[in-house]
Amino acid sequence: MPVDPKTPSEDVAADSAHTSRPAAASVDAARLKEVFLLAAEASVAERPGLLARLCGGDAPLRREVERLLRVDGESDVPALTELVPRTIDDIANEGVDEADPGPMPERIGRYEVTGLLGMGTGGLVYRAKQTHPDREVAVKLLRVDAPVARRRLERESELMAGLHHPAIAHVYERGVDVATRLPFIAMELVPDALPITRFADERHLPIDGRVSLLLRACEAMQHAHAAGVIHRDLKPANLLVTASGELKIVDFGVGRLLGRTDAARLQDTLGPSLVGTLGYTSPEQLRGIIGTEGDVYSLGAVLYELIAGRPPIDLDDIALIDALARIESSVPTPLRRLNAACGVDLEAVTLKAVDPDPSRRYPTVAQFADDLRRVQAGEAVSARRDGVWRTLGRWTRRHPFVTGVVGTVTVATIAWTAWAGQQHVRRLEVTSRMAAAAVETLNFADTRPGNAPIRKVMTEAFLPATEQLVEARPSDADAKRLLAKLLETQASVRIEAGDPEAATHLRRRALSIFDKLLAANPDAVEVAHQRSIAMVRVGDVLMPVDADQGGEMYREAMRLQQELVDAGATDPSLVDDLGWSYGRMARLAMLRGRPDEAMPWIERQLDIAVKVRAMDPLAPRSYWAEAHACSQWAEAARSLGRFGEFERHMRRGLTAAERLMSLSPDDRTALVFHATHAVRVAAEIEWPAGHAGVAATLADRARESLLRLSRWEPESDETRTLTELLDTLTRTMETSTGVGPGP
Repeated sequence: MPVDPKTPSEDVAADSAHTSRPAAASVDAARLKEVFLLAAEASVAERPGLLARLCGGDAPLRREVERLLRVDGESDVPALTELVPRTIDDIANEGVDEADPGPMPERIGRYEVTGLLGMGTGGLVYRAKQTHPDREVAVKLLRVDAPVARRRLERESELMAGLHHPAIAHVYERGVDVATRLPFIAMELVPDALPITRFADERHLPIDGRVSLLLRACEAMQHAHAAGVIHRDLKPANLLVTASGELKIVDFGVGRLLGRTDAARLQDTLGPSLVGTLGYTSPEQLRGIIGTEGDVYSLGAVLYELIAGRPPIDLDDIALIDALARIESSVPTPLRRLNAACGVDLEAVTLKAVDPDPSRRYPTVAQFADDLRRVQAGEAVSARRDGVWRTLGRWTRRHPFVTGVVGTVTVATIAWTAWAGQQHVRRLEVTSRMAAAAVETLNFADTRPGNAPIRKVMTEAFLPATEQLVEARPSDADAKRLLAKLLETQASVRIEAGDPEAATHLRRRALSIFDKLLAANPDAVEVAHQRSIAMVRVGDVLMPVDADQGGEMYREAMRLQQELVDAGATDPSLVDDLGWSYGRMARLAMLRGRPDEAMPWIERQLDIAVKVRAMDPLAPRSYWAEAHACSQWAEAARSLGRFGEFERHMRRGLTAAERLMSLSPDDRTALVFHATHAVRVAAEIEWPAGHAGVAATLADRARESLLRLSRWEPESDETRTLTELLDTLTRTMETSTGVGPGP
């Protein structure tokens, strides 16, 4: 991934913290840097305890670290006034190491280094060659003296690895270089690429061509936002275009997940921050408020520069504090004053995207992109409210023959009717697209730790609108499926809030939707499959209060899935769901104290897992099923006194859980599965057998998964239970032999 060495792609906040005021004379600089970097990556809630441990009785050290944290913008205490007046040019050039980066390594991991692409405050980016497969890659290696903490590089690889879009640079591998013991990420090389603005200028692209380029970036960011990822530093240098015109978005190093957002507004208030690049960063992001609207602003600022030749706000030769005030208060110059070729609609759309007030801006990239497409198609845009005569003008330009034959009065009447109908249809279409985007985001968020806030906000925002959409379009099957998904998500939220009665009502509503859809189209395999899943979910909420009714729902769902598979359905997800239905039958038998009856069901689930793996070898679903089935088999075998089977299936379950973690390292279920299996094998098999070293290693692996989970869900039942089990195991090992997990 080429990096412009004159435009550092890392945060400048940490550097500004180090340069804005010299450290107190009584504070050791190396120790100050060490403590600051550790504290900067901790949450605000964790910092007091962390600083107490790290600083001890060194009050000057703690005061200086706390001051740097405030300046860095990662604290909740506003302190922007502590920054010395510096110009924007100073900020833009800050952190670029002009010194010799040192000798170039011959290899990083399994990659042969062939050249240096660029360097910033946090890492060196090398061009490298990979043998298998044969390709060139870009490898970003953390610098030994990097003022930016290691976690930032890890976060970049985590965010980019979860994105799969042709316009987003792909991450191939993340690891630690054995020779330097430094983390690296290997990613797609974007050869001979130029920043989007420079590419457009050198190719002398017309305005429509520039809009098309920006639309590709919008489509990629729609994918990222649907996956819960916010970029936070979209600018021309991070929107690269190859010689063939292919666009790639790079550098998610300061990105964030929507799952960490505030429950009220899908935003994460971290305090004032200089994350991002001035000139392309939204005013609210400068105040530490993170949301999708910030990326909309950045894309709008890039579009403004593509059209006008300059960013929307002039920040040349002014002090930083003045720049922040100007960004928040200034209104960009109308584009038609700077480029007469810009149409009135494109001007309105661009200015709406860079509106300083996020409430007046496009709330999503999808809506911004939709208006840009309307500009290209000559249709009305939401950024401007059309009057009758303007609508008439559009209609007559698209239908000149009818206009000539029919009189102006007739055309005006038709245009008025069309306008009123189009407004209604447009509202329904926008609602449908927004609901679909919400469901796509929910599908991603369902697998991520800490997803409760985003699920609550999304359902509260989109459920009423989707219900209205279904009422307006009673024959729209897709709208009904969207409504069923939102009802199910709302039910999950109600379960977490301790309201199973409301959850049961919501899930029954979702089931009734699929009942009607299947009745209207009885041969629809996908609808029948979705109906079976809705049955399972009703059964899940009924089981704690009425096991008989819940079990009946499970059996009916299994019957329907079995019929579909026996009829020739080969969808891996359907086959996998049938396997899970077998697992539920096993669980029912275990709850009734009949482990011998559970065994045949468990064997069938394991057989299904093997079948699904053959159909889709890289999909995580088969490893989930295998780990779950092995856990049930071990439980049943122990109940029957078959301890050899117990140990064998516990180990097999752990192997499946570790494979699952390698495929889905950020999936909530994978984290829970892996931590649970590692702790149980360590505590129930390895430690009793006298394998203290193996048990300690497994405890370390479990703690890694648990720490990842607890960053998002520190108070969840799974986190608390696993923490207690792991702490008990650790104390037992340390007390008995002095052998315990690593730090």
